[in-house]
Amino acid sequence: MAEKLEVSAANWRRECVACLEQFKNSKLVSLACHKYCKMCFATLVRSASLASEDQWPVKCCTQFIPSADVLCHISRKQQKKFLQREIEWSTPVNERIYCVAVNCGRFIPRSAIRKNKTCVRCQKCRTNVCTQCLGLWHGKDDCPNEVGLQDALALAESQGWKRCPNCRAMVSKNKGCRIIHCRCGGHFCYVCGNSCPRNGACVCEAAGPAGPAGPAGAVVELRESVEAESENSSEASSALAESIISTSSEETQGLEEIERARIAVDNMRNRQAAEKVSAIYRKYAVARKELDGVHQKQRQLIYARWNRQEKQLSDDLQDAINGLEARAQRALDLATKDYKHRLAYLQNLDEDFLSMEETIMIAEGKVCWADLNRRMISSIPNPYSGKEIAKAKKEIQLQKEGTLGTREEQIEKYTEESRKIAEECNQARDKTRSILDTIYREYEWGLSRIQAAEAQWMDAVMAERQSMLQQMENDDIAYASKTLQ
Repeated sequence: MAEKLEVSAANWRRECVACLEQFKNSKLVSLACHKYCKMCFATLVRSASLASEDQWPVKCCTQFIPSADVLCHISRKQQKKFLQREIEWSTPVNERIYCVAVNCGRFIPRSAIRKNKTCVRCQKCRTNVCTQCLGLWHGKDDCPNEVGLQDALALAESQGWKRCPNCRAMVSKNKGCRIIHCRCGGHFCYVCGNSCPRNGACVCEAAGPAGPAGPAGAVVELRESVEAESENSSEASSALAESIISTSSEETQGLEEIERARIAVDNMRNRQAAEKVSAIYRKYAVARKELDGVHQKQRQLIYARWNRQEKQLSDDLQDAINGLEARAQRALDLATKDYKHRLAYLQNLDEDFLSMEETIMIAEGKVCWADLNRRMISSIPNPYSGKEIAKAKKEIQLQKEGTLGTREEQIEKYTEESRKIAEECNQARDKTRSILDTIYREYEWGLSRIQAAEAQWMDAVMAERQSMLQQMENDDIAYASKTLQ
């Protein structure tokens, strides 16, 4: 029994909210708010995930559709494209990286960036892209567009910091030997800044404490010597104090540089937030225009369906009227044909009596000629008797009077019957026509009520969509404005 109910439920027909066509329930994609046919759902996904980022993620009535529900109802080709778009558009705009090759422009996911690397390689054209400025990779050189780079370099120079030749990170040496173990796994000499083998010595050690290290190395060695001699002499203490004062001045200058860099970063963030607000306005303007297009198309589809329903109702009424007229005409034709047959029969009786009268007249003429001949030739017998002719004439006359009198009555009777039949046919036709008109008016009234309800529902849905879109725009603008504060 349960299986029969499931089969019955699968065969129920429902309406696709997009094309308004009827489909079996098993052929529809059921969402939380509406049902779509497979073709319309694929179009919805294609317009959202493959056409414009403004429509991402896929949603119906502003409710997001889970990716798992989307993937199980689209083709393999669309699945691949959908997953690519999901990775790309779920990444914040300011964190996206695209290939800079002229004929490529492919999105590079963040997962492709190796740890502590300043470049990433496009998997399609194998072009290296800088992760800082998003342009071509600069090789071993610094990225000129890196925010606060020059300030950081100046501060590092003043503090005697060194940069790892492998990952280009700043390193400050507080204690220990010259060989620095960077967090990226590389090893370099803090004096000369060159790479060196792990657990090995640098070739610059033979040059002495201030050999090829340059000014920065001299500063470090000076600090070490001052610290070593400070415990034994007051002169070293004075030198150390002067060094500390100099260092404090340099640190103050470095803090100022850092503050300027912070202000520059804040200004950049404000510009990005302002651009984001502008992008929100553009995004929702496009979304509102596309929503108006969808509403216009839905109105056209509903109006077309209403016209088809009204035309079908009018055609059905006209077919019923034509059938009624045809049946009434056939009944009248049959009555007229019967009436003509009866009149023809009565007319034939008239001709029979005329033929009998002609016979009598001929007989009378023959009697006259017979009397004349009898007078002339008395020996020839007369074959016609005047008495017999008179008798027959009298009988025919009586029969004619009776028959003709009956015929007039029959003609009048047939005429009256034919008239009544015609009236009955016309009355039946008018009555049936009145019934058809009543049924048509009832159907037309019911159809107008359905159309009015659909129009009211359609206006309510469209108004709700516009309201929800406006609310989403207000929320996004409020969030973006909050980031400006």
